[in-house]
Amino acid sequence: MAVRLRFGCDIHSTAHTWLFCVADVGICVGSLALVSDVAFFASFLLPDLFVGFVVLGSAILIAVQREMGREEIAAWWFFLSWAVLCHDSGLLTAASLLGVAVIGNLCRHSWSNWRGLSIILLALITAYVGQSLVTYGISRSTHQAPLRFPLLEARLIADGPGTSYLRATCPQSHFTLANM
Repeated sequence: MAVRLRFGCDIHSTAHTWLFCVADVGICVGSLALVSDVAFFASFLLPDLFVGFVVLGSAILIAVQREMGREEIAAWWFFLSWAVLCHDSGLLTAASLLGVAVIGNLCRHSWSNWRGLSIILLALITAYVGQSLVTYGISRSTHQAPLRFPLLEARLIADGPGTSYLRATCPQSHFTLANM
């Protein structure tokens, strides 16, 4: 009899299956730490709470390798779409996590988590359409394009790396931020 874990790994009486499950999670966590911006967000306490939801939801959907019912698919799509729509950096985070997962699947020659990847892709499409509709509505009603606040640039400048770059390159770069 198999015990089903929350992330979809089956634990059988053999250690072989358990080791593959642990290895998959380890590869996913290692890839996220090395390639994505998860470590950056976690170390600086996340720019927004919803980006943490994006990371959590995407990681769970990448790890799930079992068949999901319609209600579960709809719930995950709603949860991830909502989290991605709440903050612009959530879109970048979900896209980078999806990219890491696709590269990992290509290297392993396994697409057993295609359902979770499809939900992430659908949430990204939903977020893009949602942001486009908001941009269209604001442009139509005010006859001006909406302002997108430079949240990521502000974060880099406030935390130090952006400040040192601007100090080194401002005289010749003519960036708007160099006037600060």
